Amino acid sequence: MKNKLGRVNTNGLFLAQVALGQNQEVKGAKWDDAYGDRVKIRIPSIHPRDGINLKDDDLPWAIVTKPTTSGYMNGQSSGIWGGEWVVAGYINDQLYIFQVLGKNIKIPGIKSPVNGSANCSIVNKHNFGKKPNSGEIIGDKTKPTGPALPSKEDFNNAIR
Repeated sequence: MKNKLGRVNTNGLFLAQVALGQNQEVKGAKWDDAYGDRVKIRIPSIHPRDGINLKDDDLPWAIVTKPTTSGYMNGQSSGIWGGEWVVAGYINDQLYIFQVLGKNIKIPGIKSPVNGSANCSIVNKHNFGKKPNSGEIIGDKTKPTGPALPSKEDFNNAIR
């Protein structure tokens, strides 16, 4: 069976990969040229997989759609950084991202493009300077030997 990954089908939805380092934060977009929450995407069936023919810098921008909880009162980012696989489609010739596919693979992946492209590879989530958030364990990964034992000072600081 032929691989149809990223094939643009009749309902206009397809799989694509967000290019590494191709989001508005990394690109330094200013308020005047920032439009929604945009990232550049590579559609495997349309854009060559190698960075020789089409570098990530030359890929099209896609606007990230968000849920209603992301209204003006909220101001939250989509959290899309680069390397994610997404469900995308066109509306009036503009690319939109509708969903992000979950990733639970433990393989670290690449951190930067090779020859200008991620080549649809597995990508490390900590690419282009993205720092681990407070819920991610980095460094020493040894299991604790017992329960956490907060001191009296820890309790006093918590109730202040």
